[in-house]
Amino acid sequence: MTEDEEKAYIRGRNSAFSRMLQLCRDELDPDGATLASLLKERAEAVEALRNLANAFGDAEDNNWPDDARLPDIISGPITRLMQYHASFSELPED
Repeated sequence: MTEDEEKAYIRGRNSAFSRMLQLCRDELDPDGATLASLLKERAEAVEALRNLANAFGDAEDNNWPDDARLPDIISGPITRLMQYHASFSELPED
């Protein structure tokens, strides 16, 4: 392979990989959400969970890092708060 052929091969390969990444991005995010909008939405979700913890719990229930995974927040402190408050109410019998 000549040097020019190798350069053309690399350009073609890079172009193909770039197109594959675009297709993957489009499939993973069909609505076209940007990283910035996803980060903003996540920050709003964390704020809403903190407000919930503040309203129904105490400082211990709201003691998670800003970068904690949402499933960890929900399955941890939020679930504990819900279980605690549910223990004071009677559930209707079916």
